[in-house]
Amino acid sequence: MGKITVPEPVTDLSVFLLKNGTGLISWNPSADPENILFYQLVYHALSNENGCQEQKETINIKSVATSAVVDFPGYRCEYVVRLINYDLIGRDAAAETRVRIEPSRTVIRLDDLLRPEILIISACFVLFFLLCVLIRCKFGRKCPHRVSEKQQKLREYA
Repeated sequence: MGKITVPEPVTDLSVFLLKNGTGLISWNPSADPENILFYQLVYHALSNENGCQEQKETINIKSVATSAVVDFPGYRCEYVVRLINYDLIGRDAAAETRVRIEPSRTVIRLDDLLRPEILIISACFVLFFLLCVLIRCKFGRKCPHRVSEKQQKLREYA
């Protein structure tokens, strides 16, 4: 009778993040890939702040696959990604990695906009703009007295 070996976990488990919060998870199969029945991918965030998904998501993947695509909701999240491979008699082996999701663009939150220094700077810009408009309206008009003087001088030349 042959020696029964425990399945080995996959190697080189890695996550490549795309800008839209999607992650491409890839791996190299274990040393005995023909004995793998299927893979199970389990991932979750370590906290539920910033829209992170703390509830575990589980995806079953065919044994011939070497990658999977998943969505990582939220920003500033740390996700744990665990890939478990099951052999033909139900034994398992797991590999695990972590990935940090950072915002791809600057996220402006309401509490950032309501900081006192931001409000004061914004108010100064608005007041400066209004002052410029008032000055333009006041000094941009032609004085009726000056216009009549200029018209009189033009008549004298003609």
